[in-house]
Amino acid sequence: MPKPRSSQISLEATPYYHCISRCVRRAFLCGFDHVSGESCSNKEIAERWHLLFKGTRLSQKFLRDEDISEAEWIYLRKSLDEWRSRLMSISWFMWAIN
Repeated sequence: MPKPRSSQISLEATPYYHCISRCVRRAFLCGFDHVSGESCSNKEIAERWHLLFKGTRLSQKFLRDEDISEAEWIYLRKSLDEWRSRLMSISWFMWAIN
C-alpha cells in the first residue's frame, strides 16, 4: 500500500531530494527520439506549449490552420525553435512548476 509523502520525506534529515519521472512505453516528451528516429512537428511543439502557456496570437492562428504570411512564418519559426529548446530544458521545467 502506498505511503503518503509526509511519512516518506523528512526535510529536517535531508533538505534536498532528486526527483525523477519516467515515460512509459519509451515515449519521448519533446525533441528527437533516438529509438524511433522521429522528432516533434512544429504543430506538436505549439500544442505542447499551449498546454503550459497561452502562446501568441500568431501561434494560435497557426494551430487553427489559418493563413500565415511569409514574414509571420519566419517569426513563428523562431518562436517554435525557442519553445522546442525550452520544452526540452529541465531548468525551464523546474521554473514552470514553481
